[in-house]
Amino acid sequence: MQKRTLSNFLPLVLFALFFLGMAAIQFATPDLPDNDGFYHIKLAWLMRTEGLKPEFPWIPLSILNQREFYDHHFLFHVALIPFTFGDLRIGAKWAAVTFASLAFLAVWYLFYRQRIPMAWLWALGLLGISDAFLYRMSIPRAQSLSLAVLALGLAWILEGKYRRLAILAFFYVWMYDAFPLLLALAVLHLLAAALIERRLEYRPLLWIGIGITLGMFINPYFPLNLIFTYRHLLPKLVEATSVSVGNEWYPYETLQLLKNSLPALVAFVSGALALGLAGRKMDLRTATSFLTTL
Repeated sequence: MQKRTLSNFLPLVLFALFFLGMAAIQFATPDLPDNDGFYHIKLAWLMRTEGLKPEFPWIPLSILNQREFYDHHFLFHVALIPFTFGDLRIGAKWAAVTFASLAFLAVWYLFYRQRIPMAWLWALGLLGISDAFLYRMSIPRAQSLSLAVLALGLAWILEGKYRRLAILAFFYVWMYDAFPLLLALAVLHLLAAALIERRLEYRPLLWIGIGITLGMFINPYFPLNLIFTYRHLLPKLVEATSVSVGNEWYPYETLQLLKNSLPALVAFVSGALALGLAGRKMDLRTATSFLTTL
């Protein structure tokens, strides 16, 4: 009984530790770590004070001009609204701390559901995995909640809870335009199933596809969201324009990756070598996780 009670409090304890760690990083400086945070918190304030679809006349020569404006972070901005009372800069910083803590907790949930020994310890390792990673998690942008969605999605894929993926994908479309990453997880799982078990596991891809389709067509900005998504994602996939997009959409250079994420890479390679030296056959769960990490 005592062990079960401690287990029930573990998520709360972990969240508190994540929160304290990210707060220490966030408030090491009084400034926001990224300029985009000012845009996001101000738009959330506008949504609270003027309605969920406020006028947006400030950048008329961009893809976010008033006539075609589509809030591709809609649910993220809704999540920011509770942090818009008082100083918006401070509110944005606390939002970043909260969302990063939720993301780390989602990663712990993934580890815990897969019965990984000492899942709590591996999850706490996120606080020391990479300076670049912690920087991204400290920015009041949608990446942190996106990580939470992907961790939860991967957990449900590995557990065979495929129908839940449709709901998750639906809201992911409303939250952030990185939703194709959820499709990528399903494709990697399909590939792993084909390689390890010689079967075609298409159901995660099917349910995620249904959720994304519904999220695109049942959308407060339909049909502008379809036009924006096409114009916004195409330059990231192919060289469709001479105008560069944000650096986060481009792959790391090898030396930069080694410099920023060496502990994580060492842990990954060590795990792969340990699996090989133990002579254990890779199962579907491990194969999916391995491909996802790659």
